[in-house]
Amino acid sequence: MKIESSVAFISLSVGIFCHISAGNFESARAIQIIKPENHSIQLELNDLKEILEADDIRDRQVVVVSIAGAMRKGKSFLLNFFIRYLYAQYKTHDVTDWLGENKSSNELVGFKWKIGKKPETTGIWMWSDIFTHDYENGEKVAIIVLDTQGSFEKKSSMQDTSAIFALSLMLSSVQCYNIKEQIQEDSLQYLDLFTDYARAALNQTNEKPFQYLLFIVRDWSFPYENSYGLNQQIVDELMAKNAEEMPETHQLRNRIQASFKKIGAFLMPHPGMIVAKSQNFTGHLQQIDTEFKQYLKVLVPLLFHPENVVIKSINGEKVRARDLLQYLQAYVDIFKGGTLPATSTLIEATAKASNTILLNDCLNLYVHSMQNAVNNVKPYFNQSNLLDAHGMAKDGSLTKFQQARKLGGEELISVFQQRTETAIEEQFLSFKEENERKRIDYIEKANLINDKISMEIRMRFERKLLEKTDDESDIDTTELNTLFATEKQNALDEFDQRKMGENYH
Repeated sequence: MKIESSVAFISLSVGIFCHISAGNFESARAIQIIKPENHSIQLELNDLKEILEADDIRDRQVVVVSIAGAMRKGKSFLLNFFIRYLYAQYKTHDVTDWLGENKSSNELVGFKWKIGKKPETTGIWMWSDIFTHDYENGEKVAIIVLDTQGSFEKKSSMQDTSAIFALSLMLSSVQCYNIKEQIQEDSLQYLDLFTDYARAALNQTNEKPFQYLLFIVRDWSFPYENSYGLNQQIVDELMAKNAEEMPETHQLRNRIQASFKKIGAFLMPHPGMIVAKSQNFTGHLQQIDTEFKQYLKVLVPLLFHPENVVIKSINGEKVRARDLLQYLQAYVDIFKGGTLPATSTLIEATAKASNTILLNDCLNLYVHSMQNAVNNVKPYFNQSNLLDAHGMAKDGSLTKFQQARKLGGEELISVFQQRTETAIEEQFLSFKEENERKRIDYIEKANLINDKISMEIRMRFERKLLEKTDDESDIDTTELNTLFATEKQNALDEFDQRKMGENYH
């Protein structure tokens, strides 16, 4: 008798929880970042911006693991095990019992889930805690977990589903494709349909546009043919060309292989009849079959151990958290219209986002270089040296722009290079104005101080002359002139030594 999928009832919602077995958290929750609305999509920016632009996150390279697939197949159920491992590995730094089997309270918590057939998840959701790791080579990463709405839900059109799946693919470095029982031909056809839009946005280079596709096959039905766990053989067999197959079938596989740098499959056993059939299932680990838990301990570290994570890259450039926000905003803008965007529109959006990020990086390099130069000069630059410093900083910034890998045609790249130069010149005006303020302030301060020094020396000079003439009433004109000249020179020398001014670069 055919056994129904063990976790066909599980769905992601906004779940807010106060405890997880591998670590405590008080405010972590699932936040909706993409919201479908009237066959269009909206970007929920407030929480997302705060999270991705946090000081300790914004400049970290991102690892984005997203899970997608048909509705009611246990995506959120699986995600909660992801979350549990992440807290153990990156928060408490103890994975000896990350699954929580030896803990008295080990119900599955994190993303909200419930028994039933009605889907709750819409759009794309993200866990609000970002998990960070610093490598010995200085590289810093931020790990992000995403969940997408189930495909083929009655209320969503194929267009809606395609848009959500395309966004998931474009944002992720690892796309988990959650499938029931076996990888069938229709699973590949749906994947090809979805990847068509996403692939077009990134196919301007010779690199494969997406990074890692992992088929997670739930309730694998044929362990006697292919054993549970990571199984490359099944992928090789799936993608192999067969002379008896139709040309369309070959083309389908070629397109999928051309889209991803790596394709893998992980075969999972059934989690047990209590999970599949009982309304009393609470998520307690004791209710889940031992074999299922055994392979969870293999699957989850395979995705999230520091040695295994895949950093998100676009056009060969590693993506930072703040870059991800830039790309996300660009993509959502073109999906808002309620119709799937043309290929050229997707390509243009990706190229513009990429060049905008490069522009900002080049401008930041210029500002940093100028700030260092300004900080090393006291009290201010003269005009010639200020222009020299500007020229050096500008050359370094434009060299970075020219040497960077860029998306888009020559016309678009030329436009952004000009924008970069314009932004630099505008920023230079700010440095020039600040330098002028420093010059004026310095001169005003110098005049006050020099007046005070001058008055002090003058009074001392006059006093010395009076003392000399009083003591030597018969002093002749020649001696008086010599005395005057000597004291005058002493006064001038002292003023030169003590005066403020003419000490700029």
